Amino acid sequence: MSAVPEIYSKKLSPTDPYKGLGTFLESDKDYFKGRSSELDRLYELVTTYAITLLFGKSGMGKSSLLQAGLIPRLRQTGYYPIYIRIDFGMPDLLQQVKDTIYAETVKVDKNFKPAGERTLWEYLHRESILDGLLSPVLIFDQFEEYFTRGRTERKQEEIINFVREMSDLIENKIPDTVQRKLMDEDDIVDSTYQKADYKIIFSFREEYLPQFEGLKFRIPSLKDSRFRLTHLIGKNALAAILEPGKEIIEKEEAIRILQVIPSAQDAEYAPDETRTDDWSTKKIEPFILSLYCDELNKKRSATGKITKSLINDTKVDDILRQHYFKNIEKLGSKKAASSIEEELLTEGGKRRFSSVNQLIEKYKMSESQIQLLVDNRVIRRETRNEGEYVELIHDKVAEVVFEERNKRRRRKRAVRVGAAGAFIFVTMFTLLFIFGRQKTIRIAREAEIEARARAEEEAKADFSRQGLLVSIDSLNKVIVAKDDINKALITKGLGDVTVKDKVVNDLRSQISALEIANKSLQNEQNNASQENTSLNQKVNEQKDDLNAKQAEIDRLTKEKSSLQSSLDATKKDLDSKTNTVNDLQRQLKECDCPGKTGKIANPFDTTKIK
Repeated sequence: MSAVPEIYSKKLSPTDPYKGLGTFLESDKDYFKGRSSELDRLYELVTTYAITLLFGKSGMGKSSLLQAGLIPRLRQTGYYPIYIRIDFGMPDLLQQVKDTIYAETVKVDKNFKPAGERTLWEYLHRESILDGLLSPVLIFDQFEEYFTRGRTERKQEEIINFVREMSDLIENKIPDTVQRKLMDEDDIVDSTYQKADYKIIFSFREEYLPQFEGLKFRIPSLKDSRFRLTHLIGKNALAAILEPGKEIIEKEEAIRILQVIPSAQDAEYAPDETRTDDWSTKKIEPFILSLYCDELNKKRSATGKITKSLINDTKVDDILRQHYFKNIEKLGSKKAASSIEEELLTEGGKRRFSSVNQLIEKYKMSESQIQLLVDNRVIRRETRNEGEYVELIHDKVAEVVFEERNKRRRRKRAVRVGAAGAFIFVTMFTLLFIFGRQKTIRIAREAEIEARARAEEEAKADFSRQGLLVSIDSLNKVIVAKDDINKALITKGLGDVTVKDKVVNDLRSQISALEIANKSLQNEQNNASQENTSLNQKVNEQKDDLNAKQAEIDRLTKEKSSLQSSLDATKKDLDSKTNTVNDLQRQLKECDCPGKTGKIANPFDTTKIK
């Protein structure tokens, strides 16, 4: 398990200060700006409480805040931050945590020992960093994977052990195994065990907060310290642009950027020159701001600065469109691409949630393809009623996808219409060719037979009168007959054209009728599709409501069972103590009366028992 993920490893500099879609690392701390108030509050919580929960929507910059903001500050104030990203696809979750603690700590303290068979609680109580000079801070990033991959890909026993050890560590409870060991060795608990000289942070997407609530039964401290990371506010976004980019941009141009960036609350807005909203209070998606600034920096000349004209010529929509196409191409599947366009948009082009299982089963998308789009800020992923769902990350991205879907549908419709038209044309041409050719041949043959018969009759009459000239005259008659045939062909041919025009007109009428019927059918299909979508939404809402009620029933049932178990145990203990009291009373009655001797009799003295 890597302590820090290697993705988005772009190295920043004064002339290339914007991260784009990348996550800020600790080495980027001088370029991570605009989150000073959030950093101050998070640092205060972490140093005050044993455990802190950091949560927010995907794309808010939680990992960047931890790595480029909090970790450098902790290092300056006597803490030793240990960044932990558990790989739930690898074996032994607890061992991963222990190995990471050791690997990171031994870098500064060569005497720090591996955990071995010790629990996490015992490990951090027995071992200290530089004889207690530094206090460890365990930072579990992207911990939502515990509720997804952790619960589906790991054995239940391993998950229970993981939660138990984390609970003992957070609540500073001596684990059962350690208690038994101390009792077996007749050892005394060290007073230092009462002190928890460490801090813990869990960072995760905010839609998994209800799942953390479910762990409060085992880890009550989860409710003590929480911090929600939200959108950048305009005045803070200005600092995120100006402070790292002071060599390539001026304040006036930075403000212009905030004016053209779409607000997180105003998804329908299309940037234009006349917009006058207060940029200082606008809520902004951090990833869109970072992506846009990075693109501007790529376009500026090597020696110049970012100008207003460059900003006005660089449209947010165009950048998001390029961003979308680039990542869709990475999927390597047209079917996977169409699934995004069809499943994550309503017919009207609005964002909607779609089940991950739906994308996998219906469109054959892989888990890696879905995660690629999540990592590259095309879609967001969240859990609802223990099901995995995704949605497009921003309404501006939805507009791009909606436009592309309409283009694809028009191309597909044009291909279908073109194929149908080509088929009709070929069929009509073939019919006309066959019909016209047969008609022409028949007419020619009839004319030829008629001309020959007339020529023969005239030739016979001429032969009887003119004798030797019959042959010459007959030849002339044949020539005349040939002309008659040509005339007849011409005359009949004109008649043929009229017939062909009639056939063409009939076919055109049929085609028009078919097109009208097709449009009517498409309208009916669209209406049916909209009704079906509405019904599906209602069914899903009812299903979600039922699932929520069922989850509440299950929770109450578990609480009832737990309370019943506790009650039974208490009752059993009470019965045992009652029996003990009864035995003592019985023994007291059987003892000699102490009043005669002036001494109190010992009820447990066996020599006095009759």
